[in-house]
Amino acid sequence: VPIKTILNSWKEILVIGLPVAFSNVVMPLAAAALTRIIAGCGTDAVAGYGVGLRIEVFAFTIVLATSSALSPFVGQNFGAKRFDRIREGFRTAQIFAFVWGLIVCVIFLVAAPFIARLFNSGETVCMIIATYIAITGFSVGMRGIHQTSWTTLNVLHRPLDALGLELILAIGLWLPCAYFGMRIDGFRGFCIGLTSANILGGAVAFWWSRRVISRISG
Repeated sequence: VPIKTILNSWKEILVIGLPVAFSNVVMPLAAAALTRIIAGCGTDAVAGYGVGLRIEVFAFTIVLATSSALSPFVGQNFGAKRFDRIREGFRTAQIFAFVWGLIVCVIFLVAAPFIARLFNSGETVCMIIATYIAITGFSVGMRGIHQTSWTTLNVLHRPLDALGLELILAIGLWLPCAYFGMRIDGFRGFCIGLTSANILGGAVAFWWSRRVISRISG
């Protein structure tokens, strides 16, 4: 195989792979910064936040599975230039993610205290867990829209657009909204700030991804 062909292949891989790798680094770093922010509310808040976050991630697994299934579907149809199928599949995935988010929101609102007691017996920590999942449950649907948008943009060879969405959410929204929310209303304000950030980030992802898909498909 000619060296030029190998180098071109490496270039194509790195052009997509490096931004994706950086995206996967940004989110854990932002999550660590959020933990540092919430540390200002005390050890019980950190413990409750840690448990609540894991419950939220567990509920979000369905969306991650949908996003994973969307990836080969979009990739295959992108190669075949079936942009009509890409638009339809993307739309269906986002509707599903949003509806699932609404279901999770209702479950968290109704059963937050019960769910919290399954993971901790301390009254203060249980209250913190219940507060976290009851408030952040409102944004699970929009986080799903963000996730499916991020996946689709990467598959469509637009990794910088996908990275932009991650940076806007993690750095531009999570950190300032959570910080100022905590300064205004303690842990409850932190949760409201984080939820607001997820909703805004999902709205940006919805607009951005559809704009890119429309431009690619002509």
